[in-house]
Amino acid sequence: MWIQFNDASFNSWAKKGHGVDARDIPQTRKTMQKTTQTASTRREREREQHREEILDAAEAVFSEKGIASSSMEDIAKRADFSVGSIYNFFESKDDVIRNVFRRLLKAEIESVDKYVLPFLPEPEKALEHLTMAWVKHHSEHSAIMQAGETLRSILGKSAGDPVEDDESVVMLRDIDMKRMAVFEEGVKSGAFHKINPELLTVMFHGICKSFCTYWRQVADTRPTEARHRELFYVIHFAITGHPPEGVK
Repeated sequence: MWIQFNDASFNSWAKKGHGVDARDIPQTRKTMQKTTQTASTRREREREQHREEILDAAEAVFSEKGIASSSMEDIAKRADFSVGSIYNFFESKDDVIRNVFRRLLKAEIESVDKYVLPFLPEPEKALEHLTMAWVKHHSEHSAIMQAGETLRSILGKSAGDPVEDDESVVMLRDIDMKRMAVFEEGVKSGAFHKINPELLTVMFHGICKSFCTYWRQVADTRPTEARHRELFYVIHFAITGHPPEGVK
């Protein structure tokens, strides 16, 4: 149990002879505060770790069983938590679903920020990295994305949609704006077709989704790099009018 001291109570406690020299009060207070902060930081870190473990388990369960057929008990069992412990982190199954998909979107945004946007001055290179980011993300999470699409087809788009809630919609727009920045630079530099960058973004998204569906249907097991080369060749041709150099 941590005892909370303010300045007055601490000074009073120390001066009553609790083993603290009055001259050492400032340093002792700092030490106690630092210890309390360290313990608090450790607890927060552990809580975040447990939260991520639950989301990992939920993504795995949803991918295997489908979202509608999965229960909080299934998630708890996979995460090696009690069901009651899950509710210390998430209010409901819908809350778990929302956070699984928000985490996917956050990872996609971070990937574009790190691997694509630094190459904006070189639009064709940025397009290559944007395509690779898409392939890598969707290869790693294709099962949960398919599960999300299946749930949406069952429920339809409605208020309270756990797959695409208001926060997720904002994140989706952020991703689209970052992607569109690549096409804006490409059009401005003359590297891409002189078409509305927003339409080029839609074209990119449509081609990528079509390829992902195709790879899933044929159970494509090729390495990510091979699928990237195949997709990038088609996208580059569609966006620029010619194939990329050195890619077959």
